[in-house]
Amino acid sequence: MIEPRVKGLHQFLVLGQIAILVAFFRLWHAIWFAVNTPADPSGQAYTVYCLLLTAGLLIEAQSRGWDAAGVYEKSLLKHLPVTLRQVAFAVGALLVFLVVAKDHSISRSFLLTLIPGLYAVLLAGNHLLPRFLCRLFFQGSRKARILLIGSLEKADKLEPWLARKSDFGFHAVGILCENKTVSSKARNLPVLGTPSDLDRLIAEHAISHVILLDPPGSPGFDPRLVQTVHARGARLLVLSNVDELFRHPVNIVDEDGLKFFTFFQEPLESPFNRALKRTLDIAVALPVVLFILPPVSALVWILQRVQSPGPVFYKQSRAGIQNRSFTMIKFRSMHAANPAESRAATRGDGRVFASGRWLRRFSLDELPQFLNVLRGEMSVVGPRPHMIEHNDEFARVMNNYHVRAFVKPGVTGLAQVRGFRGETRTVGDIATRLQSDMVYLENWSPVLDCAIILRTVWQMFFPPAKAY
Repeated sequence: MIEPRVKGLHQFLVLGQIAILVAFFRLWHAIWFAVNTPADPSGQAYTVYCLLLTAGLLIEAQSRGWDAAGVYEKSLLKHLPVTLRQVAFAVGALLVFLVVAKDHSISRSFLLTLIPGLYAVLLAGNHLLPRFLCRLFFQGSRKARILLIGSLEKADKLEPWLARKSDFGFHAVGILCENKTVSSKARNLPVLGTPSDLDRLIAEHAISHVILLDPPGSPGFDPRLVQTVHARGARLLVLSNVDELFRHPVNIVDEDGLKFFTFFQEPLESPFNRALKRTLDIAVALPVVLFILPPVSALVWILQRVQSPGPVFYKQSRAGIQNRSFTMIKFRSMHAANPAESRAATRGDGRVFASGRWLRRFSLDELPQFLNVLRGEMSVVGPRPHMIEHNDEFARVMNNYHVRAFVKPGVTGLAQVRGFRGETRTVGDIATRLQSDMVYLENWSPVLDCAIILRTVWQMFFPPAKAY
């Protein structure tokens, strides 16, 4: 129904981009050979180079998949990163071949001038080609006419979705509801009658798609409506209300012939992604432990000897992945005689000695946690590990709090670089941090980890106001 249209448009878009790439390559090749004296007069090697660029573009399209929201994107800015990715894959495939085959016949000047031109024409194709394809495939006889059946409140919520799908040839004719005297707030969505008028209105308005806003089991659902739609040869879509029932967005998982609802997307459930993350952890933690931690430890030891004698490191039980307890290591920033270890530090806390405040402000007290990273108890990036007592306290306030324990805790995290750090005074403080942790859990990628690491390094030199 709707998905095949979007997916098919994406497939044509990929073919169009390949045609653009080949045409531009041939044009640039002809211009280049007309201006310069080629080392290979036949230019046969350049045909191979063109095929490699095409293969790279296909690999990029396959790895990215199709995105229903991004196929028809009207903003040119949104196409900039996608086009950059396409050029990187295409040129990357060519460079890999040149290195492996030790091929030196390609002109470096030709390649360097080809890349910006290729980026420009693919960017134009990404921006203009979907509009052309939509007009070509989804106008005239292929234009779909939609009739909605159900409550006006749900129809109003559906309006932005209907507006986006109009580019793919879907036009909402109106809605059927029991109270036809009340008008819908949704634009261009008149109330045409009640559900009993369905058979007549499908014929009168040449309806091709009917959307039931009240799913089976709800008070407004009538199974006879399904029979009428099928009898008239229209397509039927039923809006799911599972999100409303659980008060949380759900994902549909097809597993071995069975369909399940799940609340969270978890990229780190993939062993390949976990291996990537572990590789990044070791690549960051090992240099820190070998080259940065020893001199900083010596400096901290001297400061502690002068201001607050006692152990250099402070060890405390924290909640790790799946809430399993582990011993986290930090530089001691409080006096050794601390009667309230479980109480979180506050601004101007008398338990923190003078240099300890400096260590905490610039996050240097966290450096020993890279030992926890090497031991596999923590990750460089992840939700910050809390004390067991605080975890139990926060879980009583937020019933989904422990979901953050699906992944390893981190030395730094998305909540921290967003500025949500320091003392938690209110339920709102807990909620904002948990929301960031959930975003990280569902949207993890190596790029996101690297971005958080870079922002953390920046904040070490320029600490935010909440760092104390």
